[in-house]
Amino acid sequence: MASERLNKAIEYLKSNGLIHKQQDIADALGMAKSHLSNALKGGNYFTEGFLKRFAKAYEDYIEENWLLTGEGKMEKINPKSQRMHIPSDKAMVSAGFMGASINSVSEYECDLCPVISAFPWYDFTIEVNGDSMAPTLLNGDVIAGEWLRRGDIIDSNKIYILDTNDGAVVKRIKQTNEGLLCHSDNPTYLDFIVDKNIPMRIARVVGMIRKF
Repeated sequence: MASERLNKAIEYLKSNGLIHKQQDIADALGMAKSHLSNALKGGNYFTEGFLKRFAKAYEDYIEENWLLTGEGKMEKINPKSQRMHIPSDKAMVSAGFMGASINSVSEYECDLCPVISAFPWYDFTIEVNGDSMAPTLLNGDVIAGEWLRRGDIIDSNKIYILDTNDGAVVKRIKQTNEGLLCHSDNPTYLDFIVDKNIPMRIARVVGMIRKF
């Protein structure tokens, strides 16, 4: 049924961080939230025109023909439904001292890989080098990072990737007057501070794949 396909499409978009709440869909479709709620409940706004409108709003991710007829595949495979993976021979995020900078790797040098739907939204994946975050993160683990946006709050209970011109490092971080205090899960590693005046980008770690 079309309603079941619509719900499946919405869950797919949620799992990839493209939808967080109903208002996101309403904004994307340019319609009132009350009308959207009516359509999602199978009311009189649930029409073929509504489905086409939904498919148009998410045309980079959902196949319109599948949504309307059930034929073919649901998701489109294109760069917008993929994520960058930074090859280990180009850069690895250090779990000890600063490694190679993520920014030093050009986009054309990165691999484009299908989105890992089990993860929340992320911008890239990269391999861990070192054991300072053991046992939480081990050498060779692949982690997914989401770049922080303006206004995002740093949570000292979470793990982050700091990317500076001197290299990238993965740590738990805490804001201080001097800069960012970097803490390792492995107690044999000492804390250190990254100066707040150093240009940097920060990504939160949102997922991990372990190689056995």
